[in-house]
Amino acid sequence: MEDDAGKKMTMQRHRALSSRFISRGIELLNTKVAKNWSRFDQFHELLYTFALADVEDVLSLLKSHAEAKNGEEEQAAKHLPKDTKAARIGLEFFFKAKFVEKACDFMLGKKSPLCRPNESRPEIGGPYAHPDLSSVIKLMIAMITDEELLAQYPMSDSEKQMILHHDLLKTMLGQATVSKQFG
Repeated sequence: MEDDAGKKMTMQRHRALSSRFISRGIELLNTKVAKNWSRFDQFHELLYTFALADVEDVLSLLKSHAEAKNGEEEQAAKHLPKDTKAARIGLEFFFKAKFVEKACDFMLGKKSPLCRPNESRPEIGGPYAHPDLSSVIKLMIAMITDEELLAQYPMSDSEKQMILHHDLLKTMLGQATVSKQFG
């Protein structure tokens, strides 16, 4: 690729459009997602599904969404197995994207050790409304409990420090749907 001055430059990007979409979405966690936290439950569910779902899982999700549109009650997002071939590929993609660090940084906001002193970040949630981070937490749980991939992609000290941060633990244990899994 050539830059504005005509010099050749090397860029690396994913071939698959879906991978580029997910990578871009992960990059937007601290900006657009944090500003519009109340509308991004489906985006968080998409990240979880992209990481762990197989074709059969996606087909069943589509069926349940279609039934919900027909007046039937929609099921809560189910826990997807992390031992399928598709899940192994998806989890490795998220390990390479350093998702644990980025998700912790997103959930901690201004309290994150990665937040620079002069950096302004939007507040996630408020006194009366709290964001539903269950899909992000389920994905993080799947990643930090996967011994095989953790051996291949060990967590950095900053990731370990952020996971053990008291505000993040409070957030993760405060989510009704995933607090038992995380605990």
